[in-house]
Parts: sequence; structure tokens; C-alpha cells
Amino acid sequence: MAWLKGLQFEIIHFDYPGSGTGKPLHPNQEFRKNQNAGAIIPDIIAARGKALTLFENKVWFSRGDIDNLLLLRNSGRYTEALDRLMQAQPNGCMPLIGTALSKEDANITRLLAVKDEIDFAIVVNPSGIAEVIFAPNGLFD
Repeated sequence: MAWLKGLQFEIIHFDYPGSGTGKPLHPNQEFRKNQNAGAIIPDIIAARGKALTLFENKVWFSRGDIDNLLLLRNSGRYTEALDRLMQAQPNGCMPLIGTALSKEDANITRLLAVKDEIDFAIVVNPSGIAEVIFAPNGLFD
């Protein structure tokens, strides 16, 4: 979080582990079966400029987290929730999805394997120093 703030990102929502305090992004009305069914809660939602970033933030790689982010952005089922988030940001804002994980060789290998599916990947070493594995030019400059 401090790293993102240091890069002038606005933290819109943060889901503290196990707290349930994150921002649930609900499916569009036509896809809802009940109030919370299908809601996805990214661990971090942060914005800077025209970038709206949706993070999963874990110790170990989780394919399920990647699948949830892809569903959120690509399925068309969450356009209302994403539109509401993007309306609060500058015109032309685009959602970018990615993950931050502990810096372990196994995590880096798995992140590189999904490079064509997500927009960015970050690893954090035991001292708390973040390292960008991949990201669009300028995103984390």
C-alpha cells in the first residue's frame, strides 16, 4: 500500500485479509440471483491518471484469483460495477488487472505463465520492497 501511495496512486478500496471490508463488485442486475451471489472483491482497487488497477494481493499464486479478475473485466457481467468505479476517475480510464505476490521463484514462474492474461504482476521481497515483473509502460513509474 505504501508503495502504491508513494507512486501517487489513490487507494479506492482495500480488503484487509479476513475483514470483509473490501468493495464487492456485483454482477449486472440481469445476472444476479440474490444480493451477494457472484460478487467479486478485489484485494486492492487503486487509481492514478487514466489507470484503474484491480489487484489480488496474496502470498502465493492463485489461479482462482486470476480467473476472478478475468471474469470481472472480460465477461461483460460486471460492466455496471466497473462503470461506477470508472465514472469517479478521469475520462478514458481503463481497468487493468493484476496481482502482487511474495517474491518466490515459484510465484514468478507462474506469473510469467499468465503474462498474456493479466496486465501487471508485482512481487514483494521479505523486506517489503516491490518489484514489477511486468506492466504496461509507465503504469508503475
